Amino acid sequence: MGKHTLYVVGRNKDCEIVLEDQTVSRQHLEVVVTADGRYYLTDMNSSGGTAVLRNNEWIAVRQAYVEKTDQIRLGELLMTVQELAIQINNYNSSSGSAAGKKPGSGAEWNAKDELPEGPVKRDRITGEIIGD
Repeated sequence: MGKHTLYVVGRNKDCEIVLEDQTVSRQHLEVVVTADGRYYLTDMNSSGGTAVLRNNEWIAVRQAYVEKTDQIRLGELLMTVQELAIQINNYNSSSGSAAGKKPGSGAEWNAKDELPEGPVKRDRITGEIIGD
């Protein structure tokens, strides 16, 4: 079993993925790339909300697995999961090794059968995932 990797998406410059759109919250969304390469989104109680387009209808999501081909809406910002994945790949390429990243950046933890409910808790100093 591999590792899950966590990224925070939002307007705040401390987020791993920074989106400069005023309708996106400072810390809007957590994206977990699972050990098997799937994408798991958790809305971080954002003011504008997170939604996924399903059957031509926007469905508000608190937590959901999404496909790379899915359209997502963060506040009023529209993008595909593929576009988000490209930004994650660019972040990983520009940040170098995990040891050189700021605490919490692209935090990894051993994969388990279930992902956590709600935003993942991280140690403020080390960035390590904190269990319940």
